Amino acid sequence: MNTTVKPATPRRRKFAAAAGTPPGSLGVAVHTTLQGAVVTLKGYLDLSTTPTLDAACRGVLDFSRNQQVAADLTLLSFCDGAGVSTLMRFHRQAQETDGWLRLCAPKPTLRRILGIADPAKTLRCYSSPVEAFADV
Repeated sequence: MNTTVKPATPRRRKFAAAAGTPPGSLGVAVHTTLQGAVVTLKGYLDLSTTPTLDAACRGVLDFSRNQQVAADLTLLSFCDGAGVSTLMRFHRQAQETDGWLRLCAPKPTLRRILGIADPAKTLRCYSSPVEAFADV
């Protein structure tokens, strides 16, 4: 008997900005793939917008089949230390269930901040989500 398993259809979810966040300052979209979730960030990730990312992270960790997540930062204009701390916390939470967070296409400024805030290089950087998921 030959059975074919049809892959699950990828789902997209958008998360609304947290209360008190200026409209449009951080957009977060989650795209679920067979390899894991891709979290796309657009705009500014700073102290005032980290609650939006926190909400998205909780959703990803609660509803993903596995805890492997690629954060696409191509459209992220700015990220400060609070944003980096949130990304690192998300990575640690994913690691608790044998998962990870990998950063994709961070701008040079963010790479410099990561060099200071993450000297152990726990947050790996890749050029794209495809590359991040390929490095298993």
